[in-house]
Amino acid sequence: MLRTGILCLMLASMPVSAATWNVDSSHSNIIFTVRHLVTKVSGTFNTFKGTLAFDDKSPESSKVMVEIQTSSINTANSQRDEHLRSPDFLNSSRHPAAIFNSTKVASLGKGQFKIEGTLTLRGQTRPVVLDVEYLGTAKDLQGNIRGGFVAKTKISRKEFGVSWNKLTDSGNVVLGDEVELQMNIAAVEERPLEAKKETTVK
Repeated sequence: MLRTGILCLMLASMPVSAATWNVDSSHSNIIFTVRHLVTKVSGTFNTFKGTLAFDDKSPESSKVMVEIQTSSINTANSQRDEHLRSPDFLNSSRHPAAIFNSTKVASLGKGQFKIEGTLTLRGQTRPVVLDVEYLGTAKDLQGNIRGGFVAKTKISRKEFGVSWNKLTDSGNVVLGDEVELQMNIAAVEERPLEAKKETTVK
């Protein structure tokens, strides 16, 4: 629970051999889960963008940035969603976006990776580690190359200033502190610009 505007990598820092991939939000989703008393409640963020520089032959040189619009939170309960957008939680009017930036990628083999980075939420920036599974690539019906990724992590909401809670009559807290995040990402490789053919005028 990632600066408003279009999400992009700083191209100057991209490895020359890495391709640029853009997140296809219509075929991706971002899910969060938090404990509520004795159950777990999940929700999604419906508006997000992302870009990554990825080379499957040299994955350690990859870079990624993901931005989520916090006001797009959806738990299928409008009253609860409004509370989550309020200063008690995400404070979306003051902090409209949450942003993840990678700092290091480590390959664990067999399509498994650890991505270290920072998450900025409610104006607080904290280190976060993503456990990532690379699902491979495939060509779609339009001829685009698509890559699939599943990224998971857990964060403490209190570390980002989200400390709202209440006690029941029996002394139990209503909400847990740990938030589980999962990003199921479909990314589309940018097609290189067609080389311009030189024309000789005689």
